[in-house]
Amino acid sequence: MGLIREPKNIDLVVAPSILTNEDKQMISKIIADYKRTKKTPTLSESKRLRVRKSILRRTERVLS
Repeated sequence: MGLIREPKNIDLVVAPSILTNEDKQMISKIIADYKRTKKTPTLSESKRLRVRKSILRRTERVLS
């Protein structure tokens, strides 16, 4: 794995990943289902949006 080079005049900020117990359980369930069925899980569009918004809110709190 190589290093990430920052483009000129752009700063890359890496924030820590903050997972709630609910997030951890959801990830564990998805992994267990995948191991059992060997099928890639799909999330409904509404669930994807909720997950994205949740991650963005937590990231904003960490960065501010």
